[in-house]
Amino acid sequence: MRAKRQDPPLSPRGTRTRQPGWSREDAVAAFLLAYLSSVTDQFYYLTLAGLGLSVAGFAGLVTALRGDGRWSRADLWRLRNIIQTSLVFVFVALLPVPIFRAVGDERLTISIMSAVVALIFANGLVRAFREDREWPGYARVAALIVAPQIALMLVNVFLGSIALLMFGLLLVLAFPVQLFIRVIRDFQPPTME
Repeated sequence: MRAKRQDPPLSPRGTRTRQPGWSREDAVAAFLLAYLSSVTDQFYYLTLAGLGLSVAGFAGLVTALRGDGRWSRADLWRLRNIIQTSLVFVFVALLPVPIFRAVGDERLTISIMSAVVALIFANGLVRAFREDREWPGYARVAALIVAPQIALMLVNVFLGSIALLMFGLLLVLAFPVQLFIRVIRDFQPPTME
């Protein structure tokens, strides 16, 4: 036979007092709350991942449109960077949810993601300096554009602003998008005249 649950003792005012420790119901409620909670704007990150995958897919479209097989060095560089950056971005855009599940703190998740975005920008800057011999002047221009983005994301590591993180993620996606626009702008299919 099961023991009957005892009510907590009465306080001097006649109300029930809480006993120290967690009851089983409290523990289950806390677990469910942590499990069912989600990072703010989770849909935004999933949408960004889908957009990154779409941009990577545009590289296939570019390849199909260039059926003649003639590629300039610049076009090949752009195509490689569109694919590489877009696919990395897909995984980065999906990271907030598992990080939040692991740490359980939204502000810490935003700080971690801001550090990841800063590392992506820094990696892009390092790559630009490595390619400066091949593309003279590219590293200087990249540094002027990317250095403020790195600084903004590093500041956000301490601020934990979701708006700044969202802005940073959009800036990561902007690079392959602008490369795609340049490829399309320079695309000149043969015409029948």
